[in-house]
Amino acid sequence: MRPEPIGPYDELFLFFLQFLILTFIYYTMISSVLYIPWIGKWIRKPVGRLVHGIVFILAAIVLIYFLVPMRLIHALFPKANLDTLLWADVVLSGLALFRGAMLWEHLFGWLQQKFPTGG
Repeated sequence: MRPEPIGPYDELFLFFLQFLILTFIYYTMISSVLYIPWIGKWIRKPVGRLVHGIVFILAAIVLIYFLVPMRLIHALFPKANLDTLLWADVVLSGLALFRGAMLWEHLFGWLQQKFPTGG
C-alpha cells in the first residue's frame, strides 16, 4: 500500500529524482567504455567520439522504450493520449537521458579542473 502523497508535486519530484539517478547510472555506463583498451584509444578520435555518441543515443532510446515509468511525457502529462505520443515520448526521453548523462560528464570535468587532485 502506498502512503498518501504529501503534496501535489510528490510524484513529479520522485520522477525527477529517479530520472537523475538513471542519468548518473547511464553516465557511468558511457564513461566505462573509455577504459576498454582497444576501444578507448579509438573513441578518443573525433570520428570515434561521434560513433560513440550515436550508439549511446540509440541505446538510451531503446532503454527508455522498455522503462515505461521513465518516459517524460508519460510522467509530466498523465492525462495525455499516450498511444499517439509513444514514439515522441520515447525519443524525447531517450535524448533527455543521454543529455543528462553528458551533463554529469561536464559537472565532473568542471570539478576536476576546479579541484585538481594531482593524479
